Amino acid sequence: MTKVGHIYLIDDDESMRISLARMLRELGYLVEDYASASIFLEKSVPVSPAVILLDMQMPDMTGLDLQEKLLKLGRKTPIIFVSGQSHPHQIVQGLKKGAVDFLFKPFNLEELLKALADAIDFDGRQLKRISMDVETRRNYENLTPREREVCGWLVKGLLNKDIAVQLGTTDATIKVHKARVMDKMQVDSAQTLVKKYLESDLENHPLNHSLKANYPFSIFGLVSVLLFLIRDRREVVNKPAKLPEIRKEAFTRAREGLGLSTKELSGMACLSVR
Repeated sequence: MTKVGHIYLIDDDESMRISLARMLRELGYLVEDYASASIFLEKSVPVSPAVILLDMQMPDMTGLDLQEKLLKLGRKTPIIFVSGQSHPHQIVQGLKKGAVDFLFKPFNLEELLKALADAIDFDGRQLKRISMDVETRRNYENLTPREREVCGWLVKGLLNKDIAVQLGTTDATIKVHKARVMDKMQVDSAQTLVKKYLESDLENHPLNHSLKANYPFSIFGLVSVLLFLIRDRREVVNKPAKLPEIRKEAFTRAREGLGLSTKELSGMACLSVR
């Protein structure tokens, strides 16, 4: 028979658990049944799409306690609570923490199957969103520092010429960076880029903060070395007229490699030679 979903059934009532598991398997579901929440935590392996059919009232660990532990573990499998005697505040608490449904015993088959189908469909969509988020973040991490900076300005709606002003470079350079951003992020429009950027919360990606956090060490040191080399190069001594050209080349290489604006790099250069 075609398998229509994966169910973790957790209930300390043995007769209820065995009969319900048998019926669901006959309907095509893959069912793992557990006599307690602690056994489930010890032996279950996360799969998706799936649903946890969870008894609210169990002696060793209640359904709410298990839900709390799963949240701390980062397991996002949707939960359907079932119970014959639960207080309203328990129901509200379970739903507030993410349970997708609550069924009272005895429940009818049609009600149960609809709840299961909805939960498994929800988990399938959730898995798709997580997979897309992982791919988007991986693509973003493949951008160079400069490309990430350009990406950030594109998301804010700036045109190429405006980004060029912000970064102290030319329209043509920004056009090249933009093309690389679009290609690496696997998007064909600015709208899609904005959608992916916001959905994956790339604004708060660690890479957007790590570079500036290291300014006092790596960047100051690098700028100092660059300026020392510029002052000491034999070519400058022999051909003083070439100094502006050499300084411009050094600044360009540092700026492009570090993803900094001309203003930022110039400011740090001043500090480094004081």
